[in-house]
Amino acid sequence: ALATGSPYGLAGVVTDPNVTVLYDTAVDVSSNSYLYMVRLGLDNCILELGSDSIASILLTEDPQSDSTLMDLTWTPYWGWSPLPYKLELSPFDENNWQEVASSNSITYTYEKPNVSGKYKLKVTTDDPASSMKSESNWLVFDVVIFDVTPPNIFSPNGDGHNDRFNIVNMLQHPKSRLRIYNRWGRKVFESEDYKNDWTGDGVSDGVYFYVLDLNDGTAQKGHVTVVR
Repeated sequence: ALATGSPYGLAGVVTDPNVTVLYDTAVDVSSNSYLYMVRLGLDNCILELGSDSIASILLTEDPQSDSTLMDLTWTPYWGWSPLPYKLELSPFDENNWQEVASSNSITYTYEKPNVSGKYKLKVTTDDPASSMKSESNWLVFDVVIFDVTPPNIFSPNGDGHNDRFNIVNMLQHPKSRLRIYNRWGRKVFESEDYKNDWTGDGVSDGVYFYVLDLNDGTAQKGHVTVVR
């Protein structure tokens, strides 16, 4: 039997005592969490035996999540001691599920992959005493990674225009490392998570060389001219 509240409604009837699986295809698991229980009714018997209730997992994302992070929440699972919950990811057109994170809470901020593509994400929990597993609905999302484009000149003169070493699409590549060197090879700036915030402070006008290590393992090298 199932219900989103009480009382329970009938989900199906199994008359074969050897059958222990019932598929319920009449529910919308992307919109609701459901409670299930099994009742054993015997002919000519007033007493009915009922199992404990279990609850399905409903996974949702905060609509205010940004382009790289997903603020996730899911309903707690009832049935066995579920901790920890596991987040599993797969390419959309495959069923190659890989665990990408775990949580003892029912909330998690997930960082999307840094490779373009369409993905599906779910939350699962395993019964430590058996091989049973419960999983949530899927969240489907796209990742579009744009190439970064460093400028070859900027003018940090305080006029509010072109005052920073502003790399186009840089913020779509979080945790990317930037190093700036002068013509003698001395490092004048370094950031382990560059956010377009180098203003050329402490350096004179001239040509500088950069090494940009992106979070996907690739690197770009080039030069930029500082002109005030």
